[in-house]
Amino acid sequence: MKIRSCAAIVFLLATASTAPVRAETAPETKNAALRYWMAFAEMKDPPGDKAIQELLEKTVTGEFAWDEKKLGSILDTNGEAIRIMQRATKLPDCDWGLEYGEGPRASIAYAPRARVLARLNTLEGMREMANGNSGAAVETWLAGIRFSRHLANGAL
Repeated sequence: MKIRSCAAIVFLLATASTAPVRAETAPETKNAALRYWMAFAEMKDPPGDKAIQELLEKTVTGEFAWDEKKLGSILDTNGEAIRIMQRATKLPDCDWGLEYGEGPRASIAYAPRARVLARLNTLEGMREMANGNSGAAVETWLAGIRFSRHLANGAL
């Protein structure tokens, strides 16, 4: 009797450990705005140095060429935010959840952060191009175009 019980327990343990485990995952969001907010949260404050800020501005407008030594660390510290934004641009929907009923008092608090993130993305494309990665540069800039379309959904 004990042998049967032991055999049954061993059998149950053996079959239980080989049973397929079905992991249930939460569905992914289709709303890009939620991901953009995550990217905004990952963004680091720009350097306080006025000369670097001016160099950033002139580089993004094309007045100066990309300077890895002076600007590379800024993109490195914001790399995660840029990657989150780029992945978000591939989502089909973007609902910023604006309170249109508030009229001109409706918050568009995301607008300044979106502007900074868009510029960082543009600089990332310039960096890729300067490094000879033209395909990656184009993909980066296309993500920027998709981002601008999603921003337009919020009536900026």
